[in-house]
Amino acid sequence: MGLKEDAGKAVYRVAGHKVTAGSKAFIRMILKKNLGWSKERIKMTIGLLDTPFGTAACSCFIALVLAKVPVLNKDPRMIKL
Repeated sequence: MGLKEDAGKAVYRVAGHKVTAGSKAFIRMILKKNLGWSKERIKMTIGLLDTPFGTAACSCFIALVLAKVPVLNKDPRMIKL
């Protein structure tokens, strides 16, 4: 594997991590607003997001949503993400 190919893969890895991190921050922001949930439930949900399972679940959900968007599901760049 050449340096250029490895760098290209790294760009997609970083983009995937950034999208997941941004989504988790957005979910945290929504949870901190008044949803009628108890503080314990909000704290538990935010804590779950900060675990490897929470990151994987968020990434999986993003992948499922992106696969359903008609314009994006055939774009080769999105398929790599």
